[in-house]
Amino acid sequence: MSVSSVSFNTDVNVRYERLSAEYAKLRSHVKVLSEGVILERKKNDTLNETIRELEVQLRKVEAENESLTFRNDQLVKRVENLQDELETLVHGKAGGVKKGKFPKKSKDTKELLNELGALEGRVAIMEEELQNKIRQNMELTSQMSELEQKHAIELTSLSNEFARKLEQAEARRFDSDRRIEHRPERPVKSVKPLEQSMEINNILAQTPSPQPPPIDEAYLQIAESIRNTLQGLSTLFELLYQRTQVYPFDSSLEPLPSHVKKLSSELAQCSQLLTAPIDAVQQCILRAEFEVSTDVPQLHSSLKVVVKHCKVMMPELLKRLAAEENKNWTKRSQLDGRLNRDFRRPRRESAVLALQLLTVYHD
Repeated sequence: MSVSSVSFNTDVNVRYERLSAEYAKLRSHVKVLSEGVILERKKNDTLNETIRELEVQLRKVEAENESLTFRNDQLVKRVENLQDELETLVHGKAGGVKKGKFPKKSKDTKELLNELGALEGRVAIMEEELQNKIRQNMELTSQMSELEQKHAIELTSLSNEFARKLEQAEARRFDSDRRIEHRPERPVKSVKPLEQSMEINNILAQTPSPQPPPIDEAYLQIAESIRNTLQGLSTLFELLYQRTQVYPFDSSLEPLPSHVKKLSSELAQCSQLLTAPIDAVQQCILRAEFEVSTDVPQLHSSLKVVVKHCKVMMPELLKRLAAEENKNWTKRSQLDGRLNRDFRRPRRESAVLALQLLTVYHD
C-alpha cells in the first residue's frame, strides 16, 4: 500500500467522521424540532376541542334562552288576557258573574304572576351566563390566534436555524472536497541531459547488483505483508461495523432495522474471523520460519471461512443497505460515489485479494 493511498484513505476516514458527527447533530436537532411541533399540535388540538365544547354549550344556552323567551311571551299574553278578564269581571254586572269563578281567576292570576317573576329571574341568570360564555369564547379565540402566531414564529426560527446549520455542514464538506481535489501534486523532475544519463548508466553498470534475499527472509517479508493486509481488512470491517451503527440509522436515537442490525453483526463477525489468520501469520513471523506444507493450508482454511461467509451473507445485506442510503442521500450523489469507491470496493475485493495473496505465497 503506497503512501498516497494511505493518506487518501486517512483523509476520507477523517472526512467521514466529521460528516457523521454533523449528521448526528442534525438528526438530534430534527428530533427536538419534531417533538416541539408535535407538542404544539397537541396544544392546538386541545384548544380546538375546548372551543368546540364551548360552542356546543353556547348553542345549548341560546336554545334555552329562545325557549324561555317564547315561554315568557306566552305568559305575558296570558297575564294580559287574565287582567282583561279581571277588569271585565270587576266592572261588569253582578248578576252576570258567577260567584265561584272570580276567586279562581284571581288565584290563577297570582300563580301566573309568581311564575312570571321566577321565569324573568331565570332568564336574567341565563342571559348573564350566556354573556359570560360569549366572553370566554372570545378570550379563547384570541388566545388561540396568539398561540398559533407564536407557534408559526417559533417554527420559522427553528427551520431557519436548521437550514443554516445544514448549509454550514454542506459548505464545510464542499471546502474539504475542494482542498482534496486541489492538493498540489509532487513536482516532476526535469529530464536530465543525455550525457548525464549515460554517465549514470555507466556507474550503475559498474556497481554490482545486490544479492537477492534468502528464501526464508523473502517468506517472512511476505508474511509481514499478509499480516498487514489482514489487519487492514479487519480494521476495515470494524469501521464498517461502526458506520452501520450511525448511518443511515443512528442506533443512539432510534432502533436499527432488522436487516441493518444483521449486517452490523455480520461485519463484526467478519472482523473476528480474520483474527485466526492474523494469529497464524504472527506465529510464523515469531518463529522466523515459514513452512509451506503446514502454514499455507492453515492460512488457506482460515481465509476460506472468511471468503465463504462474505459470499453467502454479505451481498444481499449490502444491497438493502445501499437502498436505504440512496433514500436518505438522494441530493448528495457526488459524496455517495466517493463513499462507494472508498468503502464498498474494498469489501467486495477483499476475498479476491486474499486468494491472490495465497496463490503468490504457495508459488
